[in-house]
Amino acid sequence: MNSQGEESFDIASMAIFLLVMAVVIPLLILGFSFLLGNYKARLGEVPLEVKAELISLRFTTSADCFAYQDQATGRVYPGVIDQAKFTAEQLARCYLPDERTGRQQLNFRLRLEGKGMELLTSKYFHIDDLVLTKKVLVRDEQGVAEDTWAIFVQGER
Repeated sequence: MNSQGEESFDIASMAIFLLVMAVVIPLLILGFSFLLGNYKARLGEVPLEVKAELISLRFTTSADCFAYQDQATGRVYPGVIDQAKFTAEQLARCYLPDERTGRQQLNFRLRLEGKGMELLTSKYFHIDDLVLTKKVLVRDEQGVAEDTWAIFVQGER
């Protein structure tokens, strides 16, 4: 009778073990797949600093934005801001967020520190997530002068 009692105890303990494992193993698999999915999503994410830097390059390198272009030769001087182009209309031609989804895109406040001039994109709400600063040259009627270019970035909301 002892051997039969031990045998039924072994069967009961095995059943409890299998029942616990039937719950624990799927939970471990689900947890691991969740962690792997989150890691994969973050792996392809581009940091705000990189997005802002790449988009803001157009402001100082493109003649369609603020970069100075020599009328005689047609040469564009990257890093040289044409003060005559530093207007809200030029900014709207250069970078215009969509009217309906514009707050979900990067928005900018551009400031020439030495000149005290500032421009805002249409969906900028003075929520600075990042500030980029660069040394640039500003060309005006008097000539070319060095200035600090501050780019205040409002991230995607």
